Amino acid sequence: MYNVSVSLDGDFVSKATGKFYYYENPTIESISPWLGPLSGNTESVIKGTGFTQKSICDLKVRFGATHIVPKDVQSNQVKVLSPPAGRPGEVVVSISGNNQQFINDKTLHFRDVENTFQYYQPFVVEKVIPSSISNAGNSPIRIIGMALDQFRFDNGTRKDVPYQCRFVESETGALIGSPALMKAVSDTE
Repeated sequence: MYNVSVSLDGDFVSKATGKFYYYENPTIESISPWLGPLSGNTESVIKGTGFTQKSICDLKVRFGATHIVPKDVQSNQVKVLSPPAGRPGEVVVSISGNNQQFINDKTLHFRDVENTFQYYQPFVVEKVIPSSISNAGNSPIRIIGMALDQFRFDNGTRKDVPYQCRFVESETGALIGSPALMKAVSDTE
């Protein structure tokens, strides 16, 4: 803790009544999950250090330009709900102990995995081929739709995103079985 005083001539100093504190910049090591829908409300855990320092006065997390209050704060992790976004793509996630000085991106003009969150468009399923299979399972199906192929690096190569397919009973909304991992994803028929 430091006392803060003011002087006009460098000699006479006012009574030091203001208090000032320093804290170590919090760090971000990972975000999980690191992607969510444009509608927001994805609960993510940000792991890092320095989140519960005594001198931190207003801890905030920033997704792009949107500041949010963490749901749960522990010394090495914070839980947040992603805010809604206007368009799909990646945003830098940063953190501040005073809601003013946010930590910098690790590498300037490059998206670092540790502090990047990706918003995606809702998927649209247009057709399933074949349209019926045996309930014994283990039958390959083909899903045709839109926005299935949106996870790519800047150089155009596909990101390794684990897509899952689930079957929901149309009348009751009941989930049938467990979500199944999809092997290949493409928007083309």
